[in-house]
Amino acid sequence: MSLEVHVNTRGDLRPNPSTDPIAAIFYRIHNDVPSDHPKAPSVCGVILNRDQAELESAGEPGDGKTCFKYNQSPNVADVVTVSGELELYEKFLLLISFWDPDIFTGYEIESVSWGYVIERGYALDMNLMKKLSRVPSVDKVHVTEEEQRELLEMHDYSAGLKIPGRILLDIWRLMRHEIALTSYTFENVVYHVLHRRIPNH
Repeated sequence: MSLEVHVNTRGDLRPNPSTDPIAAIFYRIHNDVPSDHPKAPSVCGVILNRDQAELESAGEPGDGKTCFKYNQSPNVADVVTVSGELELYEKFLLLISFWDPDIFTGYEIESVSWGYVIERGYALDMNLMKKLSRVPSVDKVHVTEEEQRELLEMHDYSAGLKIPGRILLDIWRLMRHEIALTSYTFENVVYHVLHRRIPNH
């Protein structure tokens, strides 16, 4: 499961999880299953916080779920609108519970993406680490010396953030090891790897 967040900041300041609410969560889930499996092989969507989105909608509100087609893409994104940040977290945790992904990934997941979601959860008095973990009752996981050595070897490729029972992959860290670039911004990596230009995010 890949995840990114959108946060409305104050002026030119960088997002701060202690003060800046999440306006939207964007996700993509890849499910490695046969074509006849009841769960879809791939889904993508947005959980949109109406309190943060400056949108004017005419008419009566619907059920809060709509579908939009990506620009120049055959994929359809499910867009779920919620009335506040707490409801956004509820929908997000329901999504995790339903799909139960083995791998969490994102671009710079410690400062944005998963890291921001977790830190913002703390600001809202929610322990997301326990809720995202597959072993929520375990406060501390015992690691042997051999496992510790293996973890240190893997540290350069994985995120510093650890969630018991999940594999976390930081795309930014992976790209720094895989390709030599002068800049590892999201836009520059997309341009050199996918040969596509995208707007500054």
